Amino acid sequence: MKIIVAAAALALAAGGAAFAQDHADHHPGVKEAKQAAADAQMHEQCKAYMGRQMDPKQPHDHGRDKTGAATWPGGKPLSPAEMKTMHDKCQALMAKESSTAAAPSKR
Repeated sequence: MKIIVAAAALALAAGGAAFAQDHADHHPGVKEAKQAAADAQMHEQCKAYMGRQMDPKQPHDHGRDKTGAATWPGGKPLSPAEMKTMHDKCQALMAKESSTAAAPSKR
């Protein structure tokens, strides 16, 4: 009888991982936080790759025209649509670069 109980306990312990649910389902916001972290990492990679193209847009500064001193310190950030376009362009360039780097030379 002890052997049957021990075998059942061993089977339950070994199979527990197979029946375990994703822990993130129990906590709201975990998936969103992971996605936000992934998006932030992609944004930093794109900023490093694209350089100044992702900087805020500099509007025409009428104050500088009149006084000679800069009055607009930071510029206007890119809109979400412009940022998505920039990320898509970056991903396409990086994919193109990695495919040409992986292709063997024809010599």
